[in-house]
Amino acid sequence: MTDRTEQQGDGADPRRQMMELADTDPHEALDWIGRLDAPLAQDSIVQMAKIIAFRRIALGAPGAKSGTDYGGAFSEEELAALEEGLAAVRALQDSDPEYFQEQTETYDPKHPISSILIAAEGVWPGSVQRTLGWTRFNYFHGKQFGYAPHLNDGIPNPVKQAVYQWKLRDLPLFKSAFVIGFARSQERLSIWLLEEDLRRTENIGAAGILGTLSISSDGSYQFSPQGADVGGAHAAGDDSGGAASDTGDTFPDEVAGPNDDTTSIPWIGIALACVLLLIVISCVRQMR
Repeated sequence: MTDRTEQQGDGADPRRQMMELADTDPHEALDWIGRLDAPLAQDSIVQMAKIIAFRRIALGAPGAKSGTDYGGAFSEEELAALEEGLAAVRALQDSDPEYFQEQTETYDPKHPISSILIAAEGVWPGSVQRTLGWTRFNYFHGKQFGYAPHLNDGIPNPVKQAVYQWKLRDLPLFKSAFVIGFARSQERLSIWLLEEDLRRTENIGAAGILGTLSISSDGSYQFSPQGADVGGAHAAGDDSGGAASDTGDTFPDEVAGPNDDTTSIPWIGIALACVLLLIVISCVRQMR
């Protein structure tokens, strides 16, 4: 984590003391911050101390809360702190975008901001994207990010790690995702973005398919809404601020179809097979 107090070369900087206090006595730190004058309270380091304090209250000691499903793991006080922490992350993004970008440019699950965002996404699916205008697949939990059969093992881990870390913005609000194809030569995944959380729905159909995200390991991606032929394209490094929108500039759809280089599910074939099976069953019943 980049620390501006280190750049000043002053080990007695009270803001550093505040950050340390936030991790050892978070309630005292928040009380201290609450008594500061407004200009000082808006200092980026002070805001980071506030985030650290809310993280400690919500999540406890490192490793105290873990796993892929946070359901029932939080008390009312902890949930309130987590909500306040998410709001504090948004406030830092709005007040000092440059510093915020320094803190979130790469994914570090132990970073105070990442810790808050991972927990918030686990408790309230879609909350990171709704609050900040962007999200990462790294923040998703377990079945919240799923794979079609046999795809998971066929995708190299470096490709997965690259795709998971990119900031995704200018997309419709989605609460889960499901990988349906992989173009190996282009290191590109085709992913359904889903309206509801797969952890809490019976199947993909019940989750509601919003459209297909085609994303490469270099961070470039585009989205094609369900039933549409166009999508918004984004290049790696596009990290402009602002809330997410449902549509953006439109470009020709470049989502790869099934070919020798793409692993995907033959949905049409499966549907036809089911129809033929129903016809056969109907004929057998009529013969009886």
